[in-house]
Amino acid sequence: MLGVFWSLAMAALFGFSQLASRKGFTDIAVDQGTFIMIVVSTLMMVIPFFWFNGPALILQADLIGLLYFPLAGLIHFVGGLTLTNISIARVGAARTSSLIATTPLFATFLAAITLNELLNVPLVVGVMIVIAGVRLIAVSPPTDEAETQADGSSPEPVVEDQPTVPDGVRLGIVANSNGPFGLVGESTFGLLAALSWGFTPVLIKKGLESLPSPLIGLTLAMASAGLVYIVILAQRGRLAPLFSELGQPGALWQIGAGALVGLGTLCRWIALSFTTTAMVTTLSRASLLITVGLAGKLLGHELEPISGKVRWGAVLIVIGSVVVVLFGRP
Repeated sequence: MLGVFWSLAMAALFGFSQLASRKGFTDIAVDQGTFIMIVVSTLMMVIPFFWFNGPALILQADLIGLLYFPLAGLIHFVGGLTLTNISIARVGAARTSSLIATTPLFATFLAAITLNELLNVPLVVGVMIVIAGVRLIAVSPPTDEAETQADGSSPEPVVEDQPTVPDGVRLGIVANSNGPFGLVGESTFGLLAALSWGFTPVLIKKGLESLPSPLIGLTLAMASAGLVYIVILAQRGRLAPLFSELGQPGALWQIGAGALVGLGTLCRWIALSFTTTAMVTTLSRASLLITVGLAGKLLGHELEPISGKVRWGAVLIVIGSVVVVLFGRP
């Protein structure tokens, strides 16, 4: 039960962090906003790190085992969090939260291969239901508005100005994509984030064999990701300008999102010390209850358009999660 409790706490924190990020990315670039989130999350871990005698625990741990944590930080934060934030800026928090629900698919089978966590029929069925919901979301338009105008012609895509992603590509919310292939293309960032986050639990489990402290391991992972981001931003000449933007609304929203991510990630790592990877990653989809249920109300329907298909896809994802939790225990 402890694993379930910490997993649900993680889901709630991640859900609200995605809503905060969606609001913040209307005023700040994705790479800078992600760096703010990582820095804030890391700073939250500093006092607990020394309070629980983190330096001594690190010195006592196996060096090879410790390397799993920086590697997890690079994949989870530099890779997964950046991709998630790009997706949030492009298609919104609700759709992104639904797309990264494919994480259980990757995590379950990767864990089965590398950690010898057993698979059974209900677990696989539950994951498949989750994926069916994700597919429904990925190929559905953002809203249920008619796709033709009164004269029968197709409307022009409506693009809302957004910040730029790390490679300088312009971001926008396309109200009417050119068919399902365009919509699936918009889903790529969320799916790649899911792949990244599906792999990191394996590294976390391996690292906890050498350093049995989720908090200390999390601090190492976040600090490693922050150092890498400093190099990236400095090399692109985007680090110094960031300091002048810290008082802007976008940066403040990202500071709040970073605090929520730090607490949520800590809950996730604690949950992994009590239960299986498949259980934790599937329960994390409870964040959909927040992003899909509250996004339109808290952020406005213009910023977070949600169609009926998106809602039904979220329902399927929740059903699949329940199947895994109730019947998919190895």
